[in-house]
Amino acid sequence: MNLDPIGICGTGELAAAIAIRIGASGTRVIVHGFTTVTPGRKIRIERAANLFDLASECEAVIAVYDTHAQLREALTGTADRPGLLGAMAPGSLLIDLSGGLPEASRKLAGQLAGGAIGLVEAAQIGGLEAIRTGSARIFVGGFGEHIDQLAPSLACLGSLRRIGPQGSARSFVALSESVRAAYQMALEEAQLIAAAGGFVPEELANPPLSGEERAQFARHVEQALTLADDADTPFLKALAQRLGQRSAVKQP
Repeated sequence: MNLDPIGICGTGELAAAIAIRIGASGTRVIVHGFTTVTPGRKIRIERAANLFDLASECEAVIAVYDTHAQLREALTGTADRPGLLGAMAPGSLLIDLSGGLPEASRKLAGQLAGGAIGLVEAAQIGGLEAIRTGSARIFVGGFGEHIDQLAPSLACLGSLRRIGPQGSARSFVALSESVRAAYQMALEEAQLIAAAGGFVPEELANPPLSGEERAQFARHVEQALTLADDADTPFLKALAQRLGQRSAVKQP
């Protein structure tokens, strides 16, 4: 598989950060859907006029949308704008870094399989800054041979680890971040108790979470609750409620 060029489509800063990082590594990148990237001599980035043109030139496309609904529209297109699927050839790969639940990835994998298009589901821990510095932890679900093909091109973003089939990456990240959210909240509670006693031990000193971090934790906890279905998860429910309340409060 030829991964030079590689396509990146989506919205927001995360898509832009991925494009800049990969483009700066020497790989030619073709982008669509975000405007915060300025091509330059040291960053091999070009813009596609539409998604059809992007898919026509790239055997692998990274999709970074906020929701799976946006991703589906990018794939199928609209009445006046052709989508990715119109030009993705058999044997090509879609790397799905969009938001959504694991079940959405499993359904998408089945739909793409009819056109012999592979899907690698991806979720990352570390946030935007980790992508920018190449220290992200990216967990992927899909066939091992697809992930092996992608690994050299995505190595500049951080570590890449296969978890299992499609849907497993989102599940793993949601559960892992739920545990981290619980730890952070417990640490803050311990600090409050210590402060009430007139001291804060040095080992408990920890920067307060920003509003953005709390909102991210809240999303992961809500995803974990969805994965739990009818399981009795009182702690997760209480954590989701507490994070939801606090994410709405402006942080210093």
